[in-house]
This record gives sequence, structure tokens and C-alpha cells, in this order.
Amino acid sequence: MNSHRKFILTGLRQAENVFLIVFLLGCLLLASSWLGIRNETAGKLFGFIVSTLSGPAPIALYYLDISDRSISILWFLSIPVYWFGLGLVVGLLAWKTCRPATESHEGQPPRRKMRSGIAGLSIVIGFFSMFGWPSSVGGGSSIKTAVINNLRQIDAAKSQFAWERKVSPDYVPTEADLTPYIKLKGGGFPHVGPERYILNPIDKPVYAVLDSDWRIRRRGWHEGFTFTNGTVFQLP
Repeated sequence: MNSHRKFILTGLRQAENVFLIVFLLGCLLLASSWLGIRNETAGKLFGFIVSTLSGPAPIALYYLDISDRSISILWFLSIPVYWFGLGLVVGLLAWKTCRPATESHEGQPPRRKMRSGIAGLSIVIGFFSMFGWPSSVGGGSSIKTAVINNLRQIDAAKSQFAWERKVSPDYVPTEADLTPYIKLKGGGFPHVGPERYILNPIDKPVYAVLDSDWRIRRRGWHEGFTFTNGTVFQLP
């Protein structure tokens, strides 16, 4: 067997051993939580073990506009690829380091050092991966809340406009009428997306409606979704 191939196969076997150890530690922590043994330290340690097992791949997946199901499948498939890569890299590095000895048929793959190298590399990658997980940003509820807040601003502007201009209750204001009474940092009329605001007469409430589908991209932990054409947003 070629010397470099021997080192690579040894690296892969050592990667498998390290993976099993880390996996068993994760299972023990998970079992302890099922048994009711829960504390903040154990939770952080479990998160660190998940990052160590998974590497950086899941972080990238959560920033893509794909479904939770797709993330779960790709996450599962990325784990063997990640550990295969760790074993391959450490095996090649060990072969480069020991190449003079192996070429003279005296060197053997340093199994213990390779195992330590794989463990250390996985821990370092896992540690930095912990800081890359997406924050818990709002999903559909936050988008809907933003539209409702816009409706509140528009409704308040209608009331102030009607009081100052002394218009009749059946008067239908325009965006130009209400814009001066809406205090936005950049000025103008409020909008979150493609929603259209129905201003209605002074004595009737405003509402928003969609004239087309509105796709909301994935936001970290929250899966993407679509508000369908005709969705109506009203003040509570």
C-alpha cells in the first residue's frame, strides 16, 4: 500500500473514533436532559458538542432561503462529509510530516497524534462555529406586526389631518394628504413590502391588501414563507 494512502486511511479511522466519542458525549447530555437534569452549563456544552459534530456547514444552511426539511436533510448529509474531510486533512498533514521516514519504509502512521490532531481541529472549528449560528430573528409575525404598526401610523395621521383640516367624514384622503403627519426618519409614506394601503374615508378604518404574492425569505431560525395574493392586514 502506498505510504500516503496508508496515512489517509489511518486518518479516516481516527476521525471515526473521535466522532464516536463526541457523539456518545452528546447522547449522554441529551439523555440527562430527558431525565430532568437540566442546567445552563449542560445546555451550552450540548450546543458546543453539536457544533463540534456538525462543523460550519449548518451555519451556511441557515442563511439560505430553504425549508427546515431541506436543512435537516443537508445537515445530516454534511456530517460524514465534514468528518471525512477532517480525517483526510490530518492524514495528509501527517504523511507530509513523516514522509522521509515512510519513504524509507520505516515510518508508521502516528495514530495517537493523528487522533489528537483530529480532536483538536474539530474542537477549534466547533468553538468558532458556535458564534456563527443565526440569531433568533422574527419570522412572519414580525412582518405582520410591522404592517399593523404602519396602519396605526396612517390611522393616527388620518385623525390629525381630519381634525386640522376640518374635512367631512366621507372625505377620502390621499397619501400626499397624510404624508406630512407621518413621522418617518426618511420621510415619505410607510411601506414594508408590496402591500397596498386602502385609506378609506375619514370615518372608516384603513387596511392593507396584497395584489400579488409576497415571498418572505428565510430569516435565520425562521423558515421562509409566502403571503398569498389577496391577504388583508387590518388593525386589531
